[in-house]
Amino acid sequence: MRETPFTWDQLMSEPRFRKWVLNPTPELNQFWRLYLVRFPQEEAQVRQARIATKATAVKLPEVSEQAIEAGWNVLSEKIQTNVPVVPLRKFTYPYYRVAAAAFALLVLAAGLWLYNGKLPAAATYATEFGQVKTLNLPDGSTVSLNANTRMKWAGWDGTSAREVWLDGEAFFDIRKLPGKVPFLVHLPEFDVVVKGTRFNVMNRKTTAEVVLEEGLVALRSRDKETDLHPSQKMRWTEGRFVITYVRQDMYAAWRNGLLDFDETPLHEVASRVADLYGVELVIENDQLAKKTISGVLPSKDLQNLLTAIEAIYPVRIEKLSDNKYLIR
Repeated sequence: MRETPFTWDQLMSEPRFRKWVLNPTPELNQFWRLYLVRFPQEEAQVRQARIATKATAVKLPEVSEQAIEAGWNVLSEKIQTNVPVVPLRKFTYPYYRVAAAAFALLVLAAGLWLYNGKLPAAATYATEFGQVKTLNLPDGSTVSLNANTRMKWAGWDGTSAREVWLDGEAFFDIRKLPGKVPFLVHLPEFDVVVKGTRFNVMNRKTTAEVVLEEGLVALRSRDKETDLHPSQKMRWTEGRFVITYVRQDMYAAWRNGLLDFDETPLHEVASRVADLYGVELVIENDQLAKKTISGVLPSKDLQNLLTAIEAIYPVRIEKLSDNKYLIR
């Protein structure tokens, strides 16, 4: 293992890095996982370099002028009706985040003044299938809700613990408060205890997991408690916490309209699509269900997502009814 971290130029020209991003293997996964354990401060640069590498590796197919024109008409219609315009930003400098945080604090202060010192009471927030929503909580924290998610905010008096209950998936960016006021995310089998951090939580059907991007959280069940550190994922399995090191960017890619799979079994991919869009994906046989997929796929539109799955893996997806598809 290296004694010093890669510079940006070294990382972008490193053959092992490019191969890991585009064609990962268990050996490469292990190498870069250990690299981030040794140099955790490089996680942001590695994440940005992955995005840049994937962008330069995109190979556009040859299409006719008629197809381009038809695609442009569809895109233009979606832009005008559904898709918000998001300005590009540079990754290297944090000034935009600082400015956004300052603006958020001003909005919070104005809101408190309008409420005459009273914070909003308990509330429930929800998203529909295919919908992603970002919330600004009364304490200054930000929560992004993935599709088919429900979150209850318990209300807050300004001093007691901040509490939410989650059913679905959400990314939390928690504001630190004077007096170390904790933030609690309640799940059926355990709680996530936070004091100021960024993390992703999934609570769907039989799956419950937490991926920590920044800071420190404690995971507390009825009879167990453990800490989770950056680049670690905890999955609740058979009544215990199972912790592994992961690529952080995979688990929050949905906030940017993407799903990032890394040697993921097809049955898990199908389950994720079903959770997000409320459809049933039937896989023809068990052998196919165990095949793995690696790649970054668009997730804002169901049909585009299904088409992308067919493109990166030799399968055919047939529509059986409005909400049922067959993968063969």
